[in-house]
This record gives sequence, C-alpha cells and structure tokens, in this order.
Amino acid sequence: MWKYAQVKVRDAADTAERTDAYQVFEVYDLDDNGEYESFSVPSLIDLESLKMAVEDIERDGINTWFYENGAFKWKQEENNCWGWDWIPNGEKDE
Repeated sequence: MWKYAQVKVRDAADTAERTDAYQVFEVYDLDDNGEYESFSVPSLIDLESLKMAVEDIERDGINTWFYENGAFKWKQEENNCWGWDWIPNGEKDE
C-alpha cells in the first residue's frame, strides 16, 4: 500500500533557517501493517496524481515519522541534481 505524504526533513531549530523544511514523497507500507517506513520521489505527472497528493496530505497532515526515526541529508545525485537521502537513526545535520 502507498500514499503521498508531506514529510518533515529538517527542523528550523536545528539550522539557521527560519522555517522547517518539508518534501512531498510517496510513502510505502511494505509489510501491510499500517506503518509507512519507506519512501520515494513522487510521480506527480498528471492532474489526478496532484489531486490525490493534496487529498492524502490534507487528510494525514505532516508526516514526522521519518524525521523522528532518522536523519535527512542533502546530497548530490546524478546529473547534478540534489535530493534528500535518509539514514535510519542517523545524526541530524547541523
């Protein structure tokens, strides 16, 4: 099972930023036990997927599970693109 989620990736109190940072991801319940413990970059390719993302996020609010159970690191990926890497139980960026 999967859904869209607005995931907290950084807390303003931990950085010089003025606001918390969030990223929209597709989150997955791989064990079908109601716990969404995996994520990927979203496929927001049409109006229906955008509507579904808004509905999921409005219903569920901010997902803090990943932030509370690990650390997001900003890293360079292929083709000079940047994205979030998540390390379970990892140290938060300062």
